[in-house]
Parts: sequence; structure tokens; C-alpha cells
Amino acid sequence: ATPENGWIDNVQPYLPSYLFPSNDHQQTTFLYEGLPSGASIPWEVWVGPIFWWVTLILAGFVVCFCLVVILRKQWVESERLDYPLLAPVLEMVAETRDSSGRSGWPVLFRGYLFWIGFGLAFGIIGWNIITYFYTTVPRISMSPNAGLFYFARLFPPLLTHINTYT
Repeated sequence: ATPENGWIDNVQPYLPSYLFPSNDHQQTTFLYEGLPSGASIPWEVWVGPIFWWVTLILAGFVVCFCLVVILRKQWVESERLDYPLLAPVLEMVAETRDSSGRSGWPVLFRGYLFWIGFGLAFGIIGWNIITYFYTTVPRISMSPNAGLFYFARLFPPLLTHINTYT
């Protein structure tokens, strides 16, 4: 908010004081510009708004949890919906037994394609970790289609980052 857009006159009087700290003694200014040397954080100004925002977020989590409890029986037992994101995890933890009845590695871990994919991903990430410590080692780009997306002339660009390896 800048003085030009009139935020202080047009919007701020309608905001509840318990959700937003006031800037009477420059508390919010200190948040952005830093505290003066030797000053302590003015917690008395921030405790109320932090409490109410945390309460709102926790209430949202409780509502989501209650919806899951209400819809779980219908979705899991009656409709028997599959959860496709859970399939790879179930493959990794599936217990298998060999001919003697002993527990063995899951089938996924016995396949050579799994280990090739794991080695490739681990190798690229490991190589890039090495480049962090040794700057002469070239880095492997993990985001070939990263770039800046411009909305308009005076708006800041949006960094588009799509990681194809992890």
C-alpha cells in the first residue's frame, strides 16, 4: 500500500483491529524496515493478531478433517475409490515371500528399471550438490523450461519453475 492509493483512508478504518496490528508506534514499519538498534520485538502488538489468524487456520483444518471423516465411509467402503497417489507407496512397502516363506524385498526393488531411475535421479541431485561446494564443476540444469512470465509492463515477472526430475 502506498500513500497514492489511499489505503489508510479508504480501507484501513474498516479492518478489525484484533486481526491487524496498527502502526501507531511504527510496529509494522519495524517489520519491514527493521528494528532500531537495541530495541526488542514489540510482541504485545503481534500476539493478538497471530492468535486470531492461527485460530482461523486451525478452524479450517478442523473443518477439512470433519469433512474427511464424514465422506470417508462413503468413498472408501461404498464406492471403493482408488487413491492413485498411494499406489507407488503401496508397491514399495508390499511384503513378498520367497519359496522358503521368508520375507524378501518388494517386487519394485528387484526390478532393474527402478534402480536405473533411482540412480539417475540420485546422480543428478548428487552432482548438483557437489557443484555447490566446488564452483568449477558445471551444474546440471534441472529446470529446462524455467523462465520469467511477464504480465504487463510495470508488474514484476513471475518465475515459472517446473522441476522435471523430482
